[in-house]
Amino acid sequence: MTAQLNAAEKIELSTHHQLSQQLFNQGTARQNRANTYQEKALSLVKTGHKRAKYQQYFQGVPVHGATVVASTDEQGQRYDFVGQFVAKIDDDLASVEPSVSYDTALQIAVKSVGRHLDKNALENTHGTLYVWLDSDNRAHLVWRIGFFEWQDKLPASPHFIVHAHSGKVLKSWDDLRRFQSAVTAKATGPGGNEVTGLYRFGPQARYPALDVTEENGVCRLETAQFATWDLKNSQGEPQIHRFGCYENDQRAKNGAYSPLNDAHGFTQQTIRLYKERFSTDLYPEKIQIQVHREVNLVGGFWNYNRASFGDGNQDYYPFTTLDVVAHELAHGFTNANAGLGYFGISGALDEAYSDMTAAAMHDFLNGEFNWKIGDQLSKNGGFTRDMKNPKIKHIDEYSDSAGQHANGGIFSLIFYRIASSDGWNIKKAFDVMTQANRLYWHVDSDFDSAGQGMYRAAKDFGYCVNDVIFALEAAGIFSGGVKDDSGCVPDGNIGPKANFTYTAQDLVVSFSDTSVDDQGITAYLWDFGDGNTSTQSNPSHTFDKPGQHKVTLRVEDAHGEIHLKVAYLSLKEQGCRHEQWGAEKVFVLGAYSAYENKIYRARWWTQGERPDLNSGTFGVWRFVKPCEG
Repeated sequence: MTAQLNAAEKIELSTHHQLSQQLFNQGTARQNRANTYQEKALSLVKTGHKRAKYQQYFQGVPVHGATVVASTDEQGQRYDFVGQFVAKIDDDLASVEPSVSYDTALQIAVKSVGRHLDKNALENTHGTLYVWLDSDNRAHLVWRIGFFEWQDKLPASPHFIVHAHSGKVLKSWDDLRRFQSAVTAKATGPGGNEVTGLYRFGPQARYPALDVTEENGVCRLETAQFATWDLKNSQGEPQIHRFGCYENDQRAKNGAYSPLNDAHGFTQQTIRLYKERFSTDLYPEKIQIQVHREVNLVGGFWNYNRASFGDGNQDYYPFTTLDVVAHELAHGFTNANAGLGYFGISGALDEAYSDMTAAAMHDFLNGEFNWKIGDQLSKNGGFTRDMKNPKIKHIDEYSDSAGQHANGGIFSLIFYRIASSDGWNIKKAFDVMTQANRLYWHVDSDFDSAGQGMYRAAKDFGYCVNDVIFALEAAGIFSGGVKDDSGCVPDGNIGPKANFTYTAQDLVVSFSDTSVDDQGITAYLWDFGDGNTSTQSNPSHTFDKPGQHKVTLRVEDAHGEIHLKVAYLSLKEQGCRHEQWGAEKVFVLGAYSAYENKIYRARWWTQGERPDLNSGTFGVWRFVKPCEG
C-alpha cells in the first residue's frame, strides 16, 4: 500500500521509510518552508549513533504532539524513524497569523471557567501558539493557555485550547500535577521528620551538603538551576530563604526539622541524577521551589516551572520528603520532554513516571527502596501508594473515573516487574523509562504507544527486551514489541512476529497472513475494530462504512509467546454514495454531500447553498475530492 497524503493526515513514519527520509530531510534542510523540524532531545544509544527527537513546525508554529525520533549514523544519514508526520496542514490553514491575540485568548479562557476570577490575581499565566488537530484530524490554529489559581482553597492549573480565529474553547483540563495523600558555597543543616528521624546535609552526613549562594556572609538557598523560596504560609512576604552562613537550622515545622533544607537538598540531588545518568537538565528553565505554601496545605504540586510543598496538618508531616520532592520535579521533566497530556492514559503515565523517579532517587541516594510512596508522611502510619501492589494493576481495570494516580498503578507495576527481573535493577529500569520519556512518549500516548516506547528504549540501551515485553503483557499490553532475545541470554525460542497484507475492493477486504515464527504459528485472532473477530489465518471481512479502521492480528506460537500487529486501513467506496445535494435539504457541520460527481463537506450548518457556488476559502462547503468509479 502506498501512503495517501490526505489533508491533515497523520502518517506513521515507522511504516513509510522512504517517505520518512524525504519529508524529514526536506524539513531539517528547510527545503520545505511550510514543514520544518527542530531538535528537542538528544541521546547516544548502544551503537554509538545519535538518537534524537524532533518537533514538527508548520510555518514556524509547532504542531501539537507531532514529534519524530530518528537515528543518525557516522555518515550523517538518518534511519529508524518513529513518530508521526502531519501532512497537508495547508489544506486547512491558509496562514498562521492569529485573529485572536494572546491577551484576548487569556480573557476567553478565564471567562470560560464560569465563575468570577480576577485576572490580576492569577499566577503563572502563559500561552503558546500551536497547530492542533481535532478528533477529525482537522488542523486549527490555537492558543494553549494556562494559569495557576486557587479553587475553594485548593490549587488548580486550568489549561485551555482556544481557537486563534473564532475564540472558541476547543478543550480544557486541569494540568496541575499533584502529590496526593497524596558566589556558590556549601551549607549544612538538619532534615527529616519524626518518621524518618533526624538526619543532616553536609560533609560525612547522610546526604551531601547544600549548594547555596553566599554574599557578604549571608547564604541563600539558590543556585543557577533553582532557588528555594519560603512562602511563609501566606503570612508574610515570600522570599528566597536566607541565613547566616553556613548552617541553616531555621524553620522547623509540624514535626519536620527543616522542610526548607529537605526541599532544597532533594531538588539538588534530583538534578544531579539527571545530569550524571542522562547528561541532561531536569528542566530547561530555572525552577522555583516553594516551601511553607499556604496554611495546613496537604500535598505538593508542580505548575509550569514551580514545585510547591505544603506543611501538612494534624495527620501529615510537611510534604518535603525525598519521594514527594522527586515526584513533583519529575512532572517538570515530563512536561519538557514527552509533554504527556494530563488526562486519560497519558495522565496516568505521567503520574507513574513521577513515582518511578521517586524510586530511582531512593535507590540513587539510599541504595534501597521499599516500593512505598508517601510512607514517611503520615503521622498515623500507612502509605499513599504501593508500586509493588497498586490498586489498579491491569488495563482491563482502567477507568477514567479512577483518576491519574490510581490508574498510574498499571505502569508502576510494569516498572516494578522490570526492575525485579533477573539481571535488572531500579537503575536499569529507570534508564528505560527516562529514555522513553525523552524520545518515544508523546502528548496523547496510550497503552500501546507507551509500551512500544519502553521496548525501543530497552533496545537503545541493549537491555533484555524479553523482560520488558513480559512485564507489559502481564498488564494486558500485547503490542509493545517482539521477544527476539535482543540483549538477553537466548532461551532457544524466537518469539513470533505478526504481520499481514491485504487487498480491498470497495468495503470488502481480504487479509493474507505473513507472520513468522521459528516453529510455526499455532493460533490467530483477528480484531477488525468493529466488534467482529476471526480465528482464520487468511480471513475476509466486509466493513459497514468507509473511513479508517483499526485492524489487529494477534498470533501465538507453541511456547505461548504472543505478538500483535496493528494496521490502520483507509477504505473508500467507489462512486458517489454520499447524500445528493438538494436545495431543500439541511446539512450540519461535518456532513458530506455529492453534487455533479464531486464530494463536498459542510463547514457549518447550511441549507440551499449550492456546493459548487459556495466552496471557496470563505464558503460553507469544502471540496473534498471527485467521485470515483
